[in-house]
Amino acid sequence: MISGPSDTSDLLNSAERTITHWNSLHGLNRKILINPMHWTRNTLAQAGQRAQDFINEDILFNSDALIAIFKNRFGSDTGKYPSGTLEEIEESIKLGKQTMVFFSDEDVPRSLSGSSDLNQVEDFKRKYLGYYKTYLSQDDFRDKLRDQIDLWINKLETIGDKYFELKKENNPAEVLDYLITLDQINRNNGQIQYFKTSQGDTISIGDKNRFDQFSNRVEFAKMKSRIQELVETGLLEQISENLYSLTNKSYEILKENIV
Repeated sequence: MISGPSDTSDLLNSAERTITHWNSLHGLNRKILINPMHWTRNTLAQAGQRAQDFINEDILFNSDALIAIFKNRFGSDTGKYPSGTLEEIEESIKLGKQTMVFFSDEDVPRSLSGSSDLNQVEDFKRKYLGYYKTYLSQDDFRDKLRDQIDLWINKLETIGDKYFELKKENNPAEVLDYLITLDQINRNNGQIQYFKTSQGDTISIGDKNRFDQFSNRVEFAKMKSRIQELVETGLLEQISENLYSLTNKSYEILKENIV
């Protein structure tokens, strides 16, 4: 997902062109296609809740990463956050998604110097708990985004392999358990659900594989830990508060290890 306040439209377009160029150079050989999504194009017009809720549900929750860009404006209040871009950043971090934030180091027009918007951007930049990138021009932004994309894809391609190689060396039986879990998820639309109920939490992989806190705390705890480890190693991604999905890396590992 690509995100930014109204004054970043030129950079949003630059980000899309950069991603399209990356796809044309690397997509086929590396079997990865990055789909740049933005609310103006990928959110269905609908009613009944906050507009930002629809954006989150249609795009953010279904994205693998967020590219958030700030220039001199902070954005519009969403009812929960003072900026839509800020809400997308915070929700992306909560969901454990790759979150890349860019701030401008360009000269500020005199008319905007000291403005409320600019002060909010600078305040968020000072308080941001994470590593961000700055850019001096549109070309500089393009180059730095391209580098970040390469680093991110490299991480996705290696983390799952390294994880399973380490497990194979130290605990082959545990590797089998994890492969069985991935295979179970794959056979149930590639998704696993986590429910919170009054009687305790329940993890469900389809109808046949259910682990609940109430009847079997030990098995539930094992499965909960397994899900967390699969998320941390890039083999599962959280697409909403209660729903997890297999990643492309998971499908590759299943293809190599499951007959």
